[in-house]
Amino acid sequence: MKYYTGSFIFPFQWDQVVTGFWQKYSLSNSKHINSEDVLSRKIVEGKLFSKRLINKSAGSAQKVANMLFNKKAKRTWVIEESVVDPVEKTMVTYTRNIGLKELALIEEKCVYKANPEKTDEVIQMKSAWIDSSHAYLGRIIQNLVYQHFKRRAGKSSGELLGVLTKLYSMEVADPTNSSGIRPLLKDHDITGKAIRAGKSVAQKTPKL
Repeated sequence: MKYYTGSFIFPFQWDQVVTGFWQKYSLSNSKHINSEDVLSRKIVEGKLFSKRLINKSAGSAQKVANMLFNKKAKRTWVIEESVVDPVEKTMVTYTRNIGLKELALIEEKCVYKANPEKTDEVIQMKSAWIDSSHAYLGRIIQNLVYQHFKRRAGKSSGELLGVLTKLYSMEVADPTNSSGIRPLLKDHDITGKAIRAGKSVAQKTPKL
């Protein structure tokens, strides 16, 4: 098994990062996401639990399969589960592939937590476990998938940063303002936009 860990700092407030996260796929310039569907969403003890099914262009495992076994598949499926705790100001996401599990299993965990020392910063801690049970090429597959995942990890965080930059101005409107952030949207506009985005996704949810 290969293990990856990395961190990223977003110069935004926690509620801004969470709002931007739910709009990442609709506002980012990335074209690797083909579709997203909400499978479930509920509130338990004040925490928001969500599960989404995401169809994306060939991921790390798929690219390795294409390379090693001359496959031509261009898309793959992943499950994303998340827990948002507005009291503790944390958001945790768990992502795993449901295609090509017999070749490699990739499980990713991201923790978004408000920086206790700076209210205008959010720290993202990303971890991933990559395992392959292939009888003959297991170690080679693990190493190749790990390298693909490592190259993609920073780009993924950068895409969210790009979305946050679209939603909020990074200009310092007041030099005494330690946050250095001037919202492009007012609080009620942000809330309304998040609700509308959630409804839009919910409308596309398949009946199970």
